Order: sequence, then C-alpha cells, then structure tokens
Amino acid sequence: MKKTLLALLTGTLLSTGISHAQNAVKRYNVSYSGGTYTPLANATDLGFTGNWTDTVSDYLPFPIPFKYQNTTVNTFAIHHTGSIYLNGIESDYTYLGQIGGINLRYEGRGRGKVQYATTGTTGNRIFKIEFSNVSWVGDNAGTVTLNFQVWMYESDNAIEYRAGYSNVADTMFALTATQGLEEGKEATACARLGNT
Repeated sequence: MKKTLLALLTGTLLSTGISHAQNAVKRYNVSYSGGTYTPLANATDLGFTGNWTDTVSDYLPFPIPFKYQNTTVNTFAIHHTGSIYLNGIESDYTYLGQIGGINLRYEGRGRGKVQYATTGTTGNRIFKIEFSNVSWVGDNAGTVTLNFQVWMYESDNAIEYRAGYSNVADTMFALTATQGLEEGKEATACARLGNT
C-alpha cells in the first residue's frame, strides 16, 4: 500500500511539474468588472484629422515609470487602429512593442478624437489614452460612435481597458472566425501581445 501511495504521489508531482514547466510565463492576469465610464478631462488631443487610415502619432515620452512585459517603456505612439506602439517599435507582431487597444480601423468623421492624459500623484499615477466619439471604416452611414480608454498604472504596471458609450449593436461584431470570414461581421481584438 505504501509503495502504491508513494508511486501515485510521485506520479502526481512529476506530472504537475511537467505541466507547469510547459506553461508559458504570464505576466498579466485578466479580470472583469463594471462601472461608470468617464470621458477624459483636460486631455491632450493628438490632432488626428481627415482619413485616419495608416495614421500614427509622433513618438512621445512615456509620462510615468512603466514596464510592459518586464521591459521599461520610454516612448509611445498611437495608431489609428487603437494600438499603442512602445519604444519605437511599430509592428503588430512584436511581443514587446505593442499594447493592442480595442482594435478596429477607426476614423474621426469630423467628431472623433484620440487623446491622452495622466492622472494621480507620483507613485500612483495612471496614464490614460482615449478614443473618443470615433467611427470606423465599415460605417458607411457615418453615424457610429465608439468610445474606449486604455489605462496604464505606475504602481503595479497593470493595464486596464474601459469601454464607453457605443451605438453599435453587438451583433455587428464577429464572435468567431467563421462569422468574420463567412458572414462579413467586423472582427475586433483586445490584446496584450505575447500574453496568450
């Protein structure tokens, strides 16, 4: 009986160790909550104008101490798709170079803005980026309004997404690859690359 129990215990520990060794390192955990969306106040407008296709802001100094995937972030730029490029790297396929916002191909339609602000006090600041009252290229009528923010926390390098008002029915967006490819629904993603 002792040998059988010892063999089971050893087998369990080995399988747990092997399973753990094969798992990727995750630096971020995911949680969800609800609350009130508040538009940014006293924010700096990046001045995106006209057709936003392929529009990327200039690189600016990152305003707070912050690490992404354990790499210090020194500069940022914002792409019209909601992506935040970091440290001069402009690639959707670079794990350390991008935080994906709520990715669509956004347009301003004369009312939308991309803006940013820093709130809080040293040690507890939050750097916030907002896509405010934007539309997207699939909006043929020009009536869509979408709002979202990405918050980056100085205290613990957390990243938070906040979705605000939208007059788009959820049924417009693909929940599966089939819906995007075969049914023509709009695909969107919200991601931190390299953190599967």
